Amino acid sequence: MKRVLVNIIIDTLAAMVMLGLLATGIILRFTLPPRSGRVRTLWSMSRHQWGDLHFWLALAAVAIVLLHLALHWDWVVCIVRRWLVGVNQGGPSKRLRVFSAIITALIVASAITSFWWISTRSVKPAGMIQSGGNGFSSSGSNLPGSMTLVRTAATLHCSIAEVKHRLGLASTTPESERLGQIARERGVTMREIRNRLELQSRHTQP
Repeated sequence: MKRVLVNIIIDTLAAMVMLGLLATGIILRFTLPPRSGRVRTLWSMSRHQWGDLHFWLALAAVAIVLLHLALHWDWVVCIVRRWLVGVNQGGPSKRLRVFSAIITALIVASAITSFWWISTRSVKPAGMIQSGGNGFSSSGSNLPGSMTLVRTAATLHCSIAEVKHRLGLASTTPESERLGQIARERGVTMREIRNRLELQSRHTQP
């Protein structure tokens, strides 16, 4: 296959993948925004599934770019050598091509590994907002009705007694009581329950 045809195919695939990334990005940002995954689907696919597709398209884009660089590696090496040396010394030797490819692969692998290592150690529970040294955190918007009092206390980083106090519950209320059940018994909505927990958390801050 002629090099020109190969380049055309690769460029066409790159354009299609990039358009796919743009389309799935628009879907995730506007059509199926955050917190819509439980109530909306698009063409029988949930937000989570569209996110998976977006991820695989990103990997495909990286693979196509790497293939493009591999097919034009001699040109890349010549350009970099010209920048470093300042003169055009003709085509690179096989040893230089292999050496530069190994160095580039090591740099990319090190960058990816470092990013993975840092990200895995920097992750925190979603919605956690540390209060100013009183041991409480506010994340009421992330509390589903199926969550128990003991789990709510762990999520808010406070004691079970404090959760009961915020909700106006008796101290004898079972720790396994669920927020949705409490809301139904009191005739209020889950939003009111969450707001109660959030407001109480904010009021305890200095």
